[in-house]
Amino acid sequence: MAPSVSVIMPVYNGENVIADAIKSVLNQSLPDFELIIIDDCSIDNTAIIVQRFARQNEQIVFIRNDNNLGAATSRNIGCKRARGKYIAFLDCDDLWDTNKLDKQVSFMVENKSDLSYTSYEFMDKEGCHTGKYYYVPESISYEGLLCNNVILCSTVMINASIFKDYEFDNGYFHEDYRLWLELLRNGKKAEGINEVLSLYRSGGRSSNRLRAAKNRWLIYRKAEGLPFLKSLRYFVCYAYYAIIKYYIAIL
Repeated sequence: MAPSVSVIMPVYNGENVIADAIKSVLNQSLPDFELIIIDDCSIDNTAIIVQRFARQNEQIVFIRNDNNLGAATSRNIGCKRARGKYIAFLDCDDLWDTNKLDKQVSFMVENKSDLSYTSYEFMDKEGCHTGKYYYVPESISYEGLLCNNVILCSTVMINASIFKDYEFDNGYFHEDYRLWLELLRNGKKAEGINEVLSLYRSGGRSSNRLRAAKNRWLIYRKAEGLPFLKSLRYFVCYAYYAIIKYYIAIL
């Protein structure tokens, strides 16, 4: 029987964090899931750690890429392998509350959602709680998302049928944001659960603010094809909210 949820977890050189991420999935109150881990040619002990978990739990599917393909392509590989009605994403350095999948599936069913996302807590680099939270709105429009990306990938659950027509684009630094925009632009609805059900480890690749800013501009101009002045207006909004989010994380 197919599981209710397929959890997609790409990883590259995650030996220091992957075990805790796996445990946060295995400890979910919702038992009906599969965990698909895609190792993108790690050169540390990631594969050994994942294989040890996989031998002990048949819900874990382990895939190792032959070449380093990037997070976006790795997620696409996992999504194509997924058997669940819903797909959830978890980065290998983030964690979930025990009731995350259970509450989110109930929300998706009740609201007939295309995509849902949750509030989250910031962790430090060592994975310790900071008591600093990011609370999400009940919904976000395409225009709203252009201004402020409130959707953290590790909080997302999406109807699996959507991935028949969409996938992550490896040509962008924030490939997840690129996909959320495409979905909303094409009429899909994104709805938020204003409850802290995920933990985000600050200091990862998203903390490269200069690169993130350059990529945001690239998404506005190339991916979304926005005119210069409109792109500039949204970029100013992006910078404003990025500063707020940054100070939440560090203060």
